[in-house]
Amino acid sequence: MISGSCGTGSATTSFRFSPPRTPGIFRRGWLASLAKPARPWTHWSALPGTRSARSALAGLPPLVAADVLRQGAVRLGHRGPLRAWAHRGLRRMLAAPSPRRPFRLDGVTFDVSGDLVRIGVAAPVHLRRRVLNVPGVTLLSEIGLRIEARHIGAAGYVLPRDRGCVAFDADALAMPLHVRGRERGDRFRPFSERGERRLKTFLIDAKVPRWDRDRLPLVESGREIVWVGGLRRGSQAPVTPATRDIVELTVKSLAD
Repeated sequence: MISGSCGTGSATTSFRFSPPRTPGIFRRGWLASLAKPARPWTHWSALPGTRSARSALAGLPPLVAADVLRQGAVRLGHRGPLRAWAHRGLRRMLAAPSPRRPFRLDGVTFDVSGDLVRIGVAAPVHLRRRVLNVPGVTLLSEIGLRIEARHIGAAGYVLPRDRGCVAFDADALAMPLHVRGRERGDRFRPFSERGERRLKTFLIDAKVPRWDRDRLPLVESGREIVWVGGLRRGSQAPVTPATRDIVELTVKSLAD
């Protein structure tokens, strides 16, 4: 019996907050909660940084909420008091509708996506297009990942259940495979769904934060996206009873 070799990745740096009961425990309660990791949205390619629930922050008095954000920035290197324009910028992060553009303060970036606010210093990096080595290992150093590929006979193969591992009918794939980052106008045919979807819409529905979308490895076969790495496979080249040979791909952290 042959089974899929699916890797597991390290947790991303994300955080969950609990509102303080009184102003006296504001810094001890809220800032201490920055050190409590919460479940990441999906996998290891998430951009490092401090994250919080926007709805919880928006429930605080505006000046208090802005100071929570400022204290998060202090932990990442920001120094000095906030001027009036900076307070206005931080309050806009929690206003409705949410801002589409990030706000920068002395090298620290504040960004909003859905109900998440991210405070970080690392800018999103776009994954350049490259050939995927099959079989072999392809390093994606820009996003701290690698993709391992192998050929396997179909006899006795058990389809992987981990989202970090995917199997295709080798004879139905157009080789060579390529891996790249997201591009404007991308479309995707998710497995078990009818028709194509805009990749942007798919990622929004999957609740992938805006700042992580360019960090997802997209595997192409014949200029079609066949796998949004670690998230969802496409409908192309499914493994069926008639399949003879399989290409298995596994995405892993470079730290593993």
